[in-house]
Amino acid sequence: MISALRSVATAELIKGRPGQPRRWQSTAILLALPCCFILLSEAASAAEIVVSWHEVQEEVRPKPHTAWADKSLRLDLQGGSAISQTGSATDRRGKSSGGSASGQLGTQMKKSTWQVQDSKTLVRTQDQAQQIQVVRVRTTSDNTCSAEVSYHLKPGFREYLLHRISNNEEVFYSSLRAENVSCRIGG
Repeated sequence: MISALRSVATAELIKGRPGQPRRWQSTAILLALPCCFILLSEAASAAEIVVSWHEVQEEVRPKPHTAWADKSLRLDLQGGSAISQTGSATDRRGKSSGGSASGQLGTQMKKSTWQVQDSKTLVRTQDQAQQIQVVRVRTTSDNTCSAEVSYHLKPGFREYLLHRISNNEEVFYSSLRAENVSCRIGG
């Protein structure tokens, strides 16, 4: 499984970033070579990573109270820089919503973008109405991972905005936080 993440990281390093000097791209290729040798010795396969968390929401309007939702995000690394994600959320009443998207690392898929931070870390940034949600996934071994989920208000906003799962109503929150974040590799 870890080979798929190494493959993705290597592809991104070799491709380089727009505006980088050619010298940096050459250095990236040299740094990626050990990773490539590892890949040659391992069978290339897709990897599935699942991140789950309990999101605590301090609602301020329309009805002030503490709410929560159980959320999960399944990430499929498909080789090269191909990637797909499936997200789901379930509220305290058992109502669920979700969606999926496919694309390439570094390109926007609906409102989220996955980037390679380093050879062990992928970062998903999701542009929401008044906030940015960041999911950081780090492999800790060939078959284990850890994850962090954070929320940051956009400049000029004092409340987080989400839509109620049951009826799509706009709901405003003073805070959002992720608890009990778990990460697993494989099906």
